[in-house]
Amino acid sequence: MKKEGRDRQRVLFVGGRYLADVLQKYGEFDVDLTKSFEYNLPGSLKMFASLLSVRRIWNYDILHVNSANGLIASYTLPAKVRAFHAHGRQIGIYFEGAKHLKGYELKLFKKAGFLVQEAIRRADLFFVATPDIYECAKKIRDDAIWTPNPIDFEVFRDKGAKAQLSGKPAVFCPTRVQSVKKPEMGFRIYNEIRSFFPEANFHVVTWGNLVKYYRRRFGGRRDIIWHSKIPRIELPKYYRGADLVLGQFGYNYCSLIELEAAACGVPVVTLDEFEGVGQRKRSLEDFVAVSLRFLQDEAFKTREVEKNLHIVRTTHSPSESVEILSENYSRAILKK
Repeated sequence: MKKEGRDRQRVLFVGGRYLADVLQKYGEFDVDLTKSFEYNLPGSLKMFASLLSVRRIWNYDILHVNSANGLIASYTLPAKVRAFHAHGRQIGIYFEGAKHLKGYELKLFKKAGFLVQEAIRRADLFFVATPDIYECAKKIRDDAIWTPNPIDFEVFRDKGAKAQLSGKPAVFCPTRVQSVKKPEMGFRIYNEIRSFFPEANFHVVTWGNLVKYYRRRFGGRRDIIWHSKIPRIELPKYYRGADLVLGQFGYNYCSLIELEAAACGVPVVTLDEFEGVGQRKRSLEDFVAVSLRFLQDEAFKTREVEKNLHIVRTTHSPSESVEILSENYSRAILKK
């Protein structure tokens, strides 16, 4: 039975709407969410201003920050418990992305990374949501808490309405069309699929910094259909309406997009070296081969879809993720 009124702790989420929604739905908390801003210097300044405005009406028990650009700014707010939640590679935790930097850019990156690490060490709790950065996070704090991203199975499920997507097969790419996701691989995979299936269509969502480039490049292609950004609540029917989902190829783990697609019972092709939902091999030939097998071998498709459903349901349970958050919130409050 849920707690009522004053017994319910109030949590302010800085970023991470999907996680805030899950905590509100499956937990015993009153959750509010701040505005989200781009992960850059202007976005950080806007975040700082936004949190200053919240300070005037502060009455929260727990502050839960989901982005490094909000972490430092969040120290302008009072909090009984302050938690930081790392969702993938970001400044201060993962340094591989800085290898190409030189001179003042590298110095600036290192300085910003140092400030983020210091802020993480000062926080009461440090949650980590993606497997690729867990070992890096443990080097900053050995008490980093592994908390897999929860998938709301009441929304993302294999049964339900399907969007009528054109193409035989209909290939759907819901991930952002931006450089870090390496969308070029997705377009190349689709072109190879179409050489075997001339009636195929590629459905791409219009969001990301490379959309204009790819729309100009493939502007005359009627088989590539561009969709305006789809609300998350509408995504399940698009997943279920697709014959194949192509995810991101820039990171070596599954993001929410790929996990949610797998929860909807659709085969997923993406780079994944940790969970087994996607594929470990990185070459175009390997991705094309598994894509064609999904489309041509029904028994293989059924086995992989069922395996992925099991992985997602056992590893990304919303109730278990909320329990991890709740237990650690309570433990941190008792220490105060």
